[in-house]
Amino acid sequence: MALTADITRRIDALWHRLSHRLRERSRRLAEQRPRTFLALATLAAASGYLALLAPALAGLVAWSRAGLALAGGVAPAAAGVWGPLLAGAAGWTLFAQLFRLEFGRPDGVGLPRAFAPELGRLVDDLCGELHAARVHRIFVTEGAGIELIRTPIRGLPIGFRNQLLIGSAALQCLSRDQLRALVAGHLGEISAHNLGIVAWLCQLRQVWIQYRLAFARSRGLAARLYRPLFDFYAPAYARLTLPLGRDRVFRRDAYARYVTPLEDLSEALVMESVMARFLDDYYWPRVYRAAEKSPEPSFRAYGNLGVIFERKMPHLRPQAWVREAYHRGPLHADHPNLRMRLDALGAGEPSFPGVPELTALEELLGERAGRVLSELDQRWMARESENWAVRHQRHQDEHVRLASLRELAGRAEEAAAAYRRILEINPDDARIQFGVGKFLLSIGDPEGVRLLEQAMERDKHCVAAACRLISEFVVHTGSQETVRRYVQQVLREHGPRRAG
Repeated sequence: MALTADITRRIDALWHRLSHRLRERSRRLAEQRPRTFLALATLAAASGYLALLAPALAGLVAWSRAGLALAGGVAPAAAGVWGPLLAGAAGWTLFAQLFRLEFGRPDGVGLPRAFAPELGRLVDDLCGELHAARVHRIFVTEGAGIELIRTPIRGLPIGFRNQLLIGSAALQCLSRDQLRALVAGHLGEISAHNLGIVAWLCQLRQVWIQYRLAFARSRGLAARLYRPLFDFYAPAYARLTLPLGRDRVFRRDAYARYVTPLEDLSEALVMESVMARFLDDYYWPRVYRAAEKSPEPSFRAYGNLGVIFERKMPHLRPQAWVREAYHRGPLHADHPNLRMRLDALGAGEPSFPGVPELTALEELLGERAGRVLSELDQRWMARESENWAVRHQRHQDEHVRLASLRELAGRAEEAAAAYRRILEINPDDARIQFGVGKFLLSIGDPEGVRLLEQAMERDKHCVAAACRLISEFVVHTGSQETVRRYVQQVLREHGPRRAG
């Protein structure tokens, strides 16, 4: 077991180094030789199709050989055609299993057009204005942002089912126009405005990952053969084409600009940044802090999100968050920051647009919003119950430990009082001064420094040990004045050469 774990760690470390090297080299190649980079990315994309077609192509080759042998008029047994015939049948059987491959359903609450007609109408209108492919299904997710997933229907990645995922936080924190602007950017990726080799390469990043997940879930023979291949190929392709991600963000904003006023789009980008900051720095930390008091999640995390955003946002310095996001550099090289995106649109320095009077959730779902948020809360509570109990138990253990430390601190105070009584009886004994000073430093009392200094003055044999104790205490507390005093003492007792 230990050997297996060691081998696994070594393989993971090697893969991490190789993936990092691939990402860096692809970025340099994209900057220095963009045409060569596109050619290499196209070759990598085509290799994925070739891998899926390999069983069928192998079967055709085997059957062709058998057909040529039979065409020569030789008896089947003498011509040895049974092997190629069986190999061809096996290849096509494996290929046929691809059409039974099941791709995962997005993790969210599905919104049929009849359930959310206003939201469906908004999406359909955007598809019409952008000349985009039809969105087949809409989901509300537990996330914050928006994502468009193109899921292969069956077999080869030729026909797709377009699924739009809208984060519940976006619905509860943004206005209808702001949400519309962000959705438009994603729909633009499947529109007539986004045709070409780069669009195809970008979309395949997500497609190959979906194949990898589908092969991991399937138990068929074809899945077992394809699984190790796509465990390597899908992440390698994603890293190779990572340099395309930066331009992809700018293109999304450009698509949104086709159907959105500049003011609405810039406000949407600003609110998207503020919303992320609110969730990461304020909301979720306080939600999970409730685990300190309750052994199971009882707080309606999604049902209350919009209410808390509306109430607390005016008191959280949102304009300061906007300025920080605007002036902060990109999180990584392949994703532009807020300033770069607004500059590309020709917008000026942003300001916080304010909490919307009516949120996108209220306008687009109305009274049915409660059912959606309630289902999200139920899913969240079911998923978090075990982790929540672990957090609660950890907090209880820390509380017990803190009580123990407080009790120990009380005992330390009693011991310190006893040490001081001994020192009062023997005020001129260097050994007692050293011992009391050492104890006081161990409980964080800076008075111990003074006693150690007195011990050094009375007994030079205490200097080395006292300096070490004071040095360790100084490192812990960072007191520069203490540093000055004990260094002067060393210089006085031992001279500059010894102290240096």
